[in-house]
Amino acid sequence: MMKIVPNKEDFIKHIHNKKSTTPHLRLGQIAFNEIYDLLPDVACKLRATEYDPFYNDDRTNMFIDKCYDMIYLKKVFDKIER
Repeated sequence: MMKIVPNKEDFIKHIHNKKSTTPHLRLGQIAFNEIYDLLPDVACKLRATEYDPFYNDDRTNMFIDKCYDMIYLKKVFDKIER
């Protein structure tokens, strides 16, 4: 089953909503886990890099921006290869 990737604004709303229902998790953990569920290859490429927010919430926005950059570039390259 193919998963639908929400636009960036909806993704940000989603992780903030999830934070309110899972207060034991930090925002960076939620963002990483949600990207991993949608696109594990993107999350794995960013794991343990300067973008990884799992242990540092200050990286959450930078992580989301980088993920969506990677998603956009993949779409562009997929079109070129056809």
